[in-house]
Amino acid sequence: MRHNKEKAFYLEYDFASKTVTEISDSTKVKAPLAWASFSPDTNTVYFAKDFNLYWMDKANYLKAVKNEKDSTIVEHQITKDGVQYYAWGGDEYSTTTGDEKDKDSETKRKRVWISWSPDGRYFTLTRKDNRSLKPLWVINNVGSARPTLETYKYQMPGEVDSTETEFYIFEAATKAPRRINIAAFKNQTISNWTKTPDRNSYKEDYYINYWLGNNEEFYISRSSRDLKRIDLLKVNVNGTVNPIIQERSNVYLDVQNHS
Repeated sequence: MRHNKEKAFYLEYDFASKTVTEISDSTKVKAPLAWASFSPDTNTVYFAKDFNLYWMDKANYLKAVKNEKDSTIVEHQITKDGVQYYAWGGDEYSTTTGDEKDKDSETKRKRVWISWSPDGRYFTLTRKDNRSLKPLWVINNVGSARPTLETYKYQMPGEVDSTETEFYIFEAATKAPRRINIAAFKNQTISNWTKTPDRNSYKEDYYINYWLGNNEEFYISRSSRDLKRIDLLKVNVNGTVNPIIQERSNVYLDVQNHS
């Protein structure tokens, strides 16, 4: 007896025209590429490559959706000084001896996490120099058929980190970064507070990551390494930093953003 292979059909019904259309592979809308970070008007796409920040326009992004290796894609480099462990984006957290990675992995486009002002005039980005941190090696015996050696930069208790997280505001029109002085604690960590996603966070099929605030000001927090000192800061796009709340404790504190 011969069994026919089953096929699932996906249909779309348009209430206005009262028509039914089959959604095939050729008509199906493709999901946004994982490395693409969109501006609020969705006309500009940001990403990391070679440890630096890049951008391309919407037309070239649509080329990449069809074929990421299209040689006619035009992309523009924003930063020039990014290197491994001191990157503007695209820095791998760890490396593993057993990974079957392409030799050109560093040249591939990767996600960069930026936060936007509501009007799309500015976005923020953090950067940290981890080159002086010593590596830590662990045996990964569950990730593949054979155990592999995983390596990543790690700061052990008692070790002094000589670098601090850098905080930058970029003006979208010029793509120029401006470093904001937010230093307070040695080895502090920075949390850039973002708006809770809602329907306004999506333009077409693209997600926009907005900062928590308005067009002129936004909020971040800074924490000491032991988490016993935490400040909530209001930052103006002109570079002014104003502490709003200062928490001090004998035990570590946990702060969460509920916008």
